[in-house]
Amino acid sequence: MSTPAPAALQRLREQFARLAPLSDAAWNRFTPLVEPVEYARNELLISAGQVEGHIHFLTAGLVRVFVNKDGKEICLDFAFEDEFTSSYASFLTRQPSQVTLQALADTQTLRFRHDRLAQLYDESPEAERVGRRIAEQLYLRKTGREISFLTRTATERYGDLLRQHPALVQTIPVKYLASYLGIEPESLSRIRRAF
Repeated sequence: MSTPAPAALQRLREQFARLAPLSDAAWNRFTPLVEPVEYARNELLISAGQVEGHIHFLTAGLVRVFVNKDGKEICLDFAFEDEFTSSYASFLTRQPSQVTLQALADTQTLRFRHDRLAQLYDESPEAERVGRRIAEQLYLRKTGREISFLTRTATERYGDLLRQHPALVQTIPVKYLASYLGIEPESLSRIRRAF
C-alpha cells in the first residue's frame, strides 16, 4: 500500500477537525489505514452488486452516484473535493450495493477499508466519534437532497449546486446533471440560460 501525500493527509485532518478533532495519538493510529487511490475519468469506484469495502475522501476530482433502472441511469448524488462518499448502506450492512460510484474526472481519493476501520473503532473512542460524524455528514447530505427535491424547483436546485461548486458543475455532463435535478436535458439547457 502506498503512502498518502502529506498535503492530502493534511486536508483529511482538517476535515476531521471540522467534524470531531483527533488527538495526535489517535491521528497517528488512523493514518496507517489511509490508502491513496486514483481513478481515471469514467472509472468505477464500485459497481452495483458489489459489497462496498471503503469510505472515500476526495482530494481531487468528482464522483457521481447512480442507480440503473430499466436500462436508464438515474443520478442520485455527486461527491466533490473534500467530501466523503461511499455506497454507505452496503458498507454498513455488508450487502451488495444498489448504487454505482463513477469518477466523472480524474479523481484522487484517500480511502479507508471497512475491516481496518471497524477494528480502529473498537480500539479508539476518538476514531469512532469521527466515524460517527462522517456517517452523520453523509446522512445530512442525503436528507438535505431529499428535502430540496421536494421543496425547491429544479431551477433553485441548480442554482444551489452552482453556488456551492461553480467550477465543477460546469464539467458535469448535461445528461448526468439533468438526471440529478430530475429533469430532461432540454429543460436544463433552458435553466442554464437563465444563469
